[in-house]
Amino acid sequence: MSKAYILPILLAVGLTACETPPYALFPIYTDENVFADSTIFGRWDFDDESILVVERAGEFGFKYTWSAGEEGAITGTGYTLNLGTRTFLDISPGMSEAEGDTLPYPILPAHLFFRYDVRGDTLVLGFIPDDDWETHLSSTDESFILQESGSDPDGISDWEDLLILPQKTKELQALVTEVWDVWASEEEEEYLIRGQ
Repeated sequence: MSKAYILPILLAVGLTACETPPYALFPIYTDENVFADSTIFGRWDFDDESILVVERAGEFGFKYTWSAGEEGAITGTGYTLNLGTRTFLDISPGMSEAEGDTLPYPILPAHLFFRYDVRGDTLVLGFIPDDDWETHLSSTDESFILQESGSDPDGISDWEDLLILPQKTKELQALVTEVWDVWASEEEEEYLIRGQ
């Protein structure tokens, strides 16, 4: 698996720093719950005119490129999977391909996951914001890491506190299912329209 890093993830999904899902050190997919979903393949357009292109990679995986004009592109890999009654994307973003946009050191390998469904020509990505995750984790004594607010070395992007989940895959799957069962009404959604 290629390395992925925390900082580019905010850009990779077109989300603002104040409304982000948590980051996980381990995936939520296994050989038992991945499946191929060709409905996500193709071009998807965000409201802000950025573009997401998703292509098959291997039997069950996909690769994607998120581009925002002059800001360059971010590529990554991922899997579609079933977890309980919901379908999810587990993505591992790579580094930005924008000219001169490099970090002098790897930050932290990471996974990011979204509940998703395709409704006609619309791809819906849902996530539970990290504030709700923090509330839930604090009340259940689950472990988590909180990376306090800061900015990247070049001062290009700032982030608020980042919530990082250290649970291994099986524990993480149970936790994700539990959090979605409790916090589904707080889910944030991003709508992408199938492009030409």
